[in-house]
Amino acid sequence: MELYINLLHKRFSHHKYADICEIYKQNLITGLEIKGKQNQVCKPCIAGKIHASPFVSSQNRASEILELVHSDVHNVGHLTFMGFSYWVIFIDVHSQYQVVTPIKNRSDILLAFKDFKAHAEK
Repeated sequence: MELYINLLHKRFSHHKYADICEIYKQNLITGLEIKGKQNQVCKPCIAGKIHASPFVSSQNRASEILELVHSDVHNVGHLTFMGFSYWVIFIDVHSQYQVVTPIKNRSDILLAFKDFKAHAEK
């Protein structure tokens, strides 16, 4: 199979060109033939290397358990075999106690948080 090195670079999640060439030299992928020269400008790679300004460091830290809890809800994308459609994560800032809980409906978030709170208090 003949592939251009730029296409391999994209298919390997924008991995370094030198590593892709090394894979080819060591014959780690059978039947692979690389054509073309590497493109020196890969816009997604350049955009990924642009550094954003750092976040301002906060002096406010939680001094006790459950004083500050971060949470996020994610849609699984499809119904699991157990019937869950979402998962929610809770992170206690002070203790770094983390829980990921599968839930069937978004309305179940409060119940999931109450379970998290009960376990965190133990």
